[in-house]
Amino acid sequence: MVIAAVVNAFWVIPMAVMKNNPLESLGSAYTSIDALKFYSFADFSHALSLLHPNWPENLFGKTYFLQSEFVIIPLIAFASLLFIGQRADSKKQIVFFSILALIGAFLAKGAQEPFGSVYQWMFTHVPGFVMFRDPTKWYVLVALGYSVLVPITLEGVVDWVTGRIDSREQRTDSKKQITNNK
Repeated sequence: MVIAAVVNAFWVIPMAVMKNNPLESLGSAYTSIDALKFYSFADFSHALSLLHPNWPENLFGKTYFLQSEFVIIPLIAFASLLFIGQRADSKKQIVFFSILALIGAFLAKGAQEPFGSVYQWMFTHVPGFVMFRDPTKWYVLVALGYSVLVPITLEGVVDWVTGRIDSREQRTDSKKQITNNK
């Protein structure tokens, strides 16, 4: 965060001190709500599944339907919530990264519904938020959340399967002992 602050200090500090947006001199292509709406072509389902809406042919402005195979990624990631009771040591991590992924997906959809007006308000009132007129930059938060949640899910599945196998072996051993005692 310090590196990001230092790299962007050349425009953030003058903008905060002088209360002047340097992008206003570039015209409305950078600061208008219409430009924001134009660049907000990802809907919530695309953002949640980490699928860029222009992905297959990358024709600018042409949005494709969500492919069903991309629904697997968020299902695997959010399945980690099923293992909260079993994994008390990583409970805070699971909740934090789940919320991070949801917030990232909400921001990555931009001015699209639901609650697109929130993103528009942030675009006009939060200093520096003009950098995100292409809201798919927020996919980084979704990817970061999934990069932690998916391994937790896989580890939970492995623990569950090995626990089932161990309990089955214990039952088999106890049945053998019973038959040997007879």
